[in-house]
Amino acid sequence: MKKANNITVVIPIHQNTDEKFDAYFKNALTSIQNNTVLPEKVLIVAPIAYKSQFSSLSEHFPNLSIEYVANTKSTDFATQMNVGVEHVKTDYFSFLEFDDEYSDLWFKNAQMYIAEYPEVSIFLPIISDASVDKKFLGYTNEIAWAYEFTDKHGYVDADTLKEYPNFNPDGMVMKTADFKKMGGYKKNIKLTFNLEFLLRACDKSMPVMVIPKIGYQHTNMRPQSLFWDYKNGDNKLSTEESEFWIYVANKEFYYNDDRTIDYKPAIKTEA
Repeated sequence: MKKANNITVVIPIHQNTDEKFDAYFKNALTSIQNNTVLPEKVLIVAPIAYKSQFSSLSEHFPNLSIEYVANTKSTDFATQMNVGVEHVKTDYFSFLEFDDEYSDLWFKNAQMYIAEYPEVSIFLPIISDASVDKKFLGYTNEIAWAYEFTDKHGYVDADTLKEYPNFNPDGMVMKTADFKKMGGYKKNIKLTFNLEFLLRACDKSMPVMVIPKIGYQHTNMRPQSLFWDYKNGDNKLSTEESEFWIYVANKEFYYNDDRTIDYKPAIKTEA
């Protein structure tokens, strides 16, 4: 089996309490193993208490080089990703959510585009969005290839993101050095941290390109997932707060630092 010696997969896991966690996680790892080209390494980033749960993974996935990274810091998404990339030793890394899957040809296609476009910092897949019961919902990121949608066909720039903020970096293949250079993800930004991340990359003149192939399947609005929680859970955001975080993303991308952001609901008084 051929390996992509310059790519590491990072899988951040903040909780394993979902009743279908084992099934989701098995499918995620199987999707890596089914690729025609395998990544050099798979890093599982999770709280240290979870380590025993993943101790036998190499027996079930012998073609994968799996390493456990015990995260002793906060388990929010940004921290998990930043800790994971700190341990990446390859030139590129890819990001996989535990309830998602890669297509069988994603790493092969990524290798081809890395060789053809070495100046590109971030390669995004076309994402096939699915419900929790695997019903097809639509595509994400494909619009970059729509006629005259972007200034440069297939590329995502800051102006495009400001007009159309719905690009998703799930499954992305990114230069490790560029991720570290731009400061990684920001834990202080709710809801729109992906938008801010991509805007900041563009502001740093790091080219973002969508590979015109379906490379990733995303499970949309899984109960207890982060974005489900923002919409339905204990941390549900109001329309006002959602708009606030869009505003924040369009302001904070100028800064590498993860600055403290305080949301204060507007006080409404009766006329």
